[in-house]
Amino acid sequence: MKRSISIPTDTLWQAGFLLLTPFTAAWLMQFTYGVLPWAMLFPALLANALCIALLYWPLCGLTGRIAPCCIGIHIASGAWGAANCFVQSFRGTPILPWDLSALGTAADVAAALVVFLHPEKHKARLRLTGTRRPLRLVCLGAGLACLLLLFPTGRLERFGVKTDVWDPAGSYRAGGCLAVFLRNTEFLEVEEPEDVTPERLEQIMAGAGGGFRGAAQYCGHHERVLGRL
Repeated sequence: MKRSISIPTDTLWQAGFLLLTPFTAAWLMQFTYGVLPWAMLFPALLANALCIALLYWPLCGLTGRIAPCCIGIHIASGAWGAANCFVQSFRGTPILPWDLSALGTAADVAAALVVFLHPEKHKARLRLTGTRRPLRLVCLGAGLACLLLLFPTGRLERFGVKTDVWDPAGSYRAGGCLAVFLRNTEFLEVEEPEDVTPERLEQIMAGAGGGFRGAAQYCGHHERVLGRL
């Protein structure tokens, strides 16, 4: 007699929540940003999902509880998209890496999230305890794999995630709020020009005749350097 291979229902629930949550969180993030989720191409969606999974999967592995981690990551993703939408409506550009100087506020938000992730009652089928403990190691290993895929952040370009300092809102719409934000961290440190006198700046601007774009090309520096000015 042939034995039929049956997969436990709990295992299916766990796999579904672990695999689908990064995608649904990325869609929610774009929706709260004010963009239709399906307007983002699949490679960019995959890049944002991996960025979310980088936090979500190790969190599931460390806590052993999928349900609260799933809820928490959706709240965080939705809040990130909404925050970018609010900042963009206020000043015309979304949140950029060099805006995060208020670390005290970020710490308060993180502390609130950690408190939320420890409710007293969960769905037992979404707990990674007992015989399911090896799956916790798998989650940690998957998080490490995401780290290797995404960092250094220049690797995100393989997923079609590009930055544009002249239209950051457009790049966030096309490439996703989280993935493009991570790519912008490449420009937190820029090289200081050798000659920064007012006379030299006037010479560059006069010789370029094309605004900041022309000045960047004229002086030989990348336009992102001037885009942060």
